[in-house]
Amino acid sequence: MKTQTPGPKTRIKHACATVLFFWILLPLHAEPSHMNFDPSDVVASDTRTRLNAVTILQAERASLIDELLKIIDDPKYDRDEWIDPNSPRNIAIRCLGKLRAREAAGKLIGHLTPHKGQVTGLGDEIAPSPAFEALVEIGDPAIPLLFDEIAVTTNEECRILCAKIIVHIIGSKAGKAILLERIEREKMPQKLGNLRISLAQFER
Repeated sequence: MKTQTPGPKTRIKHACATVLFFWILLPLHAEPSHMNFDPSDVVASDTRTRLNAVTILQAERASLIDELLKIIDDPKYDRDEWIDPNSPRNIAIRCLGKLRAREAAGKLIGHLTPHKGQVTGLGDEIAPSPAFEALVEIGDPAIPLLFDEIAVTTNEECRILCAKIIVHIIGSKAGKAILLERIEREKMPQKLGNLRISLAQFER
């Protein structure tokens, strides 16, 4: 059976239909990161715009956190971190706290105390890091990571600070209860020793 070739009018109709299809479809799949969150969308008359506002906000938040983490990772700010409380890295750390970015908790724990080779600019005194306050603001999601750090770190100052942050978030009684559970479950001698040493921080 011979197939009939569509005429010019039919081809034009098909082309128009295709363009219309994608014109309708593309807004539904638009990349949120290329949009800006507009609070007025939350009270828009149509449901699609209201729901899309949530998606855009989530995407913008994720993008912000990613950019702030890049600043924290940049080695050119290593020296300034412990000299200038308003250095780019410290401002980035504070912003992550305000965002309550649980994704950044592990990274922030790594900035509670200076790393080997970093300059504090304060002689033997260790300046408090904005990471302390940021982790307190992140709250409960940071607690498991803080206990993990207590168990593995060889840095006594970091271990003490982690315990203090936990106390700030949930109190000494609840913190001690979790610590005792961790001690009961822990099998590795090194970790067990670190956890037991930290008990004193929850009894003050």
